[in-house]
Amino acid sequence: MNQFLTITHSWIEEFIIGRDICPFAAKPFFDKRFRLVVCQEKNHADFFRKEQEFLIQSTLESLSNSFLVYPFATDSFLDFLDFYYDCEAELSPNLQMVCFHPHFYFESTDKKARINWVNRSPYPSLHLLRRDEIAAVVTDQSMGERISKANEHKLEKMSEEEFQEMTSKWQT
Repeated sequence: MNQFLTITHSWIEEFIIGRDICPFAAKPFFDKRFRLVVCQEKNHADFFRKEQEFLIQSTLESLSNSFLVYPFATDSFLDFLDFYYDCEAELSPNLQMVCFHPHFYFESTDKKARINWVNRSPYPSLHLLRRDEIAAVVTDQSMGERISKANEHKLEKMSEEEFQEMTSKWQT
């Protein structure tokens, strides 16, 4: 595994799964139905299209979701967000996508708020998920808000030392 995959894999396992940031991530991750791939192409949009098609053509039994890492993409969160919106315009109706970035922040929060770390990743990344699979595990519309509140509580109750130790691992 190259350094980008190694660091991102560790972040997913230790932070996203280990801290239960996403309660749905563990099963496909440990069942090896999770694709983690690094874009080494100059054309990031072409890479997105190829990976989207790969996921669509794969069976759910063999591949649940894909995490696309763009280590050579812009350091600007807002510029990467523009790229995310461009990809979203081409996104299959059978998929949904989540944006991750080292400088991610939710529009309604202070950039330094801990809750932003839920979507802060070591490198700019896009996570492609199958809508049907999400619908099968999300039991009601308020589930996302409950998960978000639980994550905010987890991050806020960490001591400053524990929070700094955890977040320093993922700053590249």
